[in-house]
Amino acid sequence: MTAPPHKFILLAEDDAVVAQLVLHTLATMTPAPTVVHVRDGVEAMDFLAARGAFAQREPGNPTLVLGANAYVVKPVEFRRFAFILQQLETFWLGINHPPPDQPALATVADMQ
Repeated sequence: MTAPPHKFILLAEDDAVVAQLVLHTLATMTPAPTVVHVRDGVEAMDFLAARGAFAQREPGNPTLVLGANAYVVKPVEFRRFAFILQQLETFWLGINHPPPDQPALATVADMQ
């Protein structure tokens, strides 16, 4: 695994097809955000705590975490999802700057 940059998104998604759709959608943004993909909540927690397979990762926390499926109603309408991702990317990676050494948390209750 490469060292995460200063600002990046942590994507926790266990469905390979959904993960590829999200990664593709994010890759089409300008500029495309850097994304670290983990398969599930356990890997996400290991990444955030820098333990297990991620014990040697570079320090730093994601600016945004995606994959809280309690907030995503499936099946997802991907045009709407892409729009919301663009808004989140603009705010969390462009405008907002979290305090040093503090993770930024965001939830989106309406992703329909």
